[in-house]
Amino acid sequence: VEPEAAETICYAGAGYMINVPFGTWSDYYALSYTGIIAYFQVSGRNYGFENNLLEIELDAVRYSSPDSLRKSTLSYAALGIGTGYYYPVVPDSLEIFIKVLGGGVYTSVTFDEDPSAADTTSIDLYVMAGAGVRAYLGETVFVNSTCSWKTIFYAEEFLNEAGISLDCGI
Repeated sequence: VEPEAAETICYAGAGYMINVPFGTWSDYYALSYTGIIAYFQVSGRNYGFENNLLEIELDAVRYSSPDSLRKSTLSYAALGIGTGYYYPVVPDSLEIFIKVLGGGVYTSVTFDEDPSAADTTSIDLYVMAGAGVRAYLGETVFVNSTCSWKTIFYAEEFLNEAGISLDCGI
């Protein structure tokens, strides 16, 4: 086995997200500018998947409802695993990708008008699909721009949201 073939390639990254809720949720919550993302990726090439990366991702988002009749804040943290296919447009410089993830979400809703009211919390499942561009700025640094769609499977009403993110990593 050649050393290059046995090498395991790993990436770690973090960034900023903007999210928009759709459906019934958009009646209560505005566009969120307070999202963060962190992830770790491992190349699947040693397992026969040349352009695939296996990924674990943690993201957190906070929605506010300043104009609604019942002011509240919805915050969630999502932990998921998945895979992505990264197609090299310019080898070692530029890739386009698609990815899918699924996992669990911890959500907390706080009613801002009534501080004595208990927070409502839940643990639910989610799925996410996204596409984007990855540019390598050198041998070890990259920048991603991603558009995604996420569905959180709440018991009463699913939360569908679109997001964009800008992140970097090594």
